[in-house]
Amino acid sequence: MNYLVVILVIMIAIIIANFLSQLVPKVPKAFWQILAGIILALIPGTLSQIHLEPDLFLMLIIAPLLFYEGQHTQARLISKNFSAIIRLAGILAIVTVVMLGFTEQALLHWALPLAVGLAAIVTPTDATALDSVTSTVEMPAGIKRALNLESLFNDASGLVVLELALLWLNTGHFSFFEGFRQFLVAAFGGAIVGLILGALLVWIRQNLLRFQLDDSTAQIMIQIISPVAIYLVAEHVFHVSGIIAVVMAGVVHNEERAHMQFMSAQLNNLTNQVWEMLSQVLNGIVFVLLGLELVRVVEIFVDTTGTDWLAMVGMGILIYVVMLVIRYLSMIFSQKEDVERFIDPGQKQKDALVFAVGGVHGAMTMAMALSLPYVLNNGKAFPFRDNILLIASVVIILSLVMPLIVLPRLLPAAKAEFDTADFDKAHLEMVNLGIREVEQSQADPKTKTQVTRQLQGQLGYGDEQLDPKIMAEASNRMTRVMNDAVEDAMDTDQLSNDAGMFYQRLSNNSRSFGWGGTKHRFRVYWHTFEQRWMHLVDRHVSEGRRKKRQQQRADKYMRHEEEHLQNLPEDKQALIKERMAERQKMLDIKSSGKPSDLHQYKKRQRERWSAAAQEIQAVTGPAVDADIQSLEASGENPRLVVAMRNIQVRQQNVVENSVGSNMASQEVMMNALQAELQYIQDGRTKGALTPALSKALYDEVNAAQALVLAIEEEE
Repeated sequence: MNYLVVILVIMIAIIIANFLSQLVPKVPKAFWQILAGIILALIPGTLSQIHLEPDLFLMLIIAPLLFYEGQHTQARLISKNFSAIIRLAGILAIVTVVMLGFTEQALLHWALPLAVGLAAIVTPTDATALDSVTSTVEMPAGIKRALNLESLFNDASGLVVLELALLWLNTGHFSFFEGFRQFLVAAFGGAIVGLILGALLVWIRQNLLRFQLDDSTAQIMIQIISPVAIYLVAEHVFHVSGIIAVVMAGVVHNEERAHMQFMSAQLNNLTNQVWEMLSQVLNGIVFVLLGLELVRVVEIFVDTTGTDWLAMVGMGILIYVVMLVIRYLSMIFSQKEDVERFIDPGQKQKDALVFAVGGVHGAMTMAMALSLPYVLNNGKAFPFRDNILLIASVVIILSLVMPLIVLPRLLPAAKAEFDTADFDKAHLEMVNLGIREVEQSQADPKTKTQVTRQLQGQLGYGDEQLDPKIMAEASNRMTRVMNDAVEDAMDTDQLSNDAGMFYQRLSNNSRSFGWGGTKHRFRVYWHTFEQRWMHLVDRHVSEGRRKKRQQQRADKYMRHEEEHLQNLPEDKQALIKERMAERQKMLDIKSSGKPSDLHQYKKRQRERWSAAAQEIQAVTGPAVDADIQSLEASGENPRLVVAMRNIQVRQQNVVENSVGSNMASQEVMMNALQAELQYIQDGRTKGALTPALSKALYDEVNAAQALVLAIEEEE
């Protein structure tokens, strides 16, 4: 099995696990990913094929993850809590390693370097894994900040200690003072190299933007390869800690956001989305590999030693308990102001227990365990590698399970970031402000009516998500009502052929549920991708080849429609044939090479569709309103009424957008949305809107702006 197949299989496992975590949110995503790895490992022929070189694992998995964590940490926060970071991520980590190392040596009778290496592996905590298991409880703000700062830097501490332990194991001797000197050189040297290289990369990217070299793909690729490049330079050029260098470079890149949001807001937003997705994928890969390795290690133990794997599981449990005690006591007996600031007055014991249980181990622990070499420098096999993997796996799983059991009994349930009533009130005020902006504009009455109706469509979407089954029921019911109304109108010759064709196109674009909707959306996405790709390619080909390709696409469309005709009754065949004739007519006009003719044809076509849309609305609108009113009067299913009203608003917007937009309506809409953004900004400045509520409103308006800018006339 080659690497491409391995990557594909792991990605599929992550996709399925993520969907399952969404369906069953009480089970953290990490558990589903571990389970996916276990299931994947049980497939014959998979285990022996999936291996990753330790150096590649450090460079391609750990470095980007730490760079991402560094990007979400402000330099001001680090400088303010520097002494606390030293105590939590430095002193506490070293004390934990020492205590665990001697405990492991006494019980397992391993060489001290191996025991220290295992202790270094299980010591680092993981903020991302912590978030996945504490989403349902209200974490104390101070303890949450302490855990985040600790996890950012104790990763580097653990890795440096692991490197020293491996050096000790390979050379057979270790000097405390020499080791401490190497630790300082690696740590502070890595920090200096990371700061310099991070600042250099930021300077390069900023100057590229100033010279209008703002290609999004190139800029994001620079960021993606940055942690890999920094890690390589730090490790192999300056021989300092590449991990600490990557962390500090990420912190430097956090400071870049203040400049990016003004120089290129779109690029900044896109970069955040890419890194968020990349970090989730990398964490998913680690947990899937954890499931794979867990099965592999257990199988090896069962085949070679029988039940000895139970002893390793017991050792993992003991190590986790020892770490809990050390972390709890570190908070209970702390008398330092820099650490005490994280604890709420009068809550020291509870916060200390939350801090202890909150030390969740995840991707970093597993990544360090998987990064252990298979052989030593002398060519001998690395001793007890599988034992270390099994113990680390037990520690990770325990650290993920315990918060789910303990924290809900210590902490209150998580509250919504804002009340639905507050959202509805602010949402209504925002939309009304946009509508007033439209009313005060100089646009013609028709444009005002169209834009106002589209803005009113915002009121159909609240923060509450309707059940998919109810939405499907509402959609099917509304489709039946509209189909009956249109068919009755066609039977009595109340609709023109244009109206029939328009309704058919509208119906095709409104399939939202079931296999038919999925298939339709896939066809639309593929068609859009194909059109974009051909448009890009057509820029570099001759006029003759371009026309030939256009004709080939047209022939493909005609063949598809002819196949579609065979499954339709005669009355609908006429509509399809008329649509095919219209398509051919437009192609003939385009091939004539006269832009004016094509412009006139499109103008007449828009007028026809506008008239057809008005006919459809005149027929279906009263029928849908009557059905909703009857359903509302019965009082049987109020949520179905809400769903139908939402879909009705969507249908109206689809009709308006299907007719085609013009520059005047786009300008009015953008001004209205800008007024809504101003409302959000004013509310945030005055303190009337919370950050979470502001973000929810902003996301809606931002998405609407992107949609308006993306509207293009149908060719």
